Amino acid sequence: MTRPHVHRVLIVDDDADNRAALRYYLESIDGFECDEAADGRDALRKLQSGPCPCGAIVDVGLPEMDGWTLIERLRADPVLGGIGVVVVSGARLDQTRLRRAAVRAHFMKPANPSDVERALTRQCAYV
Repeated sequence: MTRPHVHRVLIVDDDADNRAALRYYLESIDGFECDEAADGRDALRKLQSGPCPCGAIVDVGLPEMDGWTLIERLRADPVLGGIGVVVVSGARLDQTRLRRAAVRAHFMKPANPSDVERALTRQCAYV
């Protein structure tokens, strides 16, 4: 019997309430496990040292290392480059930059959590 896939998701946002709300919603769905990071540097450390998630929710306006830089570093990494990234931001987003960064889903804050969940599921390479 094959065990169902568990979507591991890293939520990267400097607002603890935003992280907690997304985590609460996603982990209420069977088959989702989440971790959190408050900035790009913390996210990169977690991604390089822990199990590789199948998705990441990234805010682009982050301290220490912004979300754009984090996404660029992910895309340049042969192991992490395939992680599906969903951008959730309060800022207007440059569509050309999103395409160059291979971001296929993005939402303005406050994002509908079910839309974010569907976008993560669609991008997962394991389903």
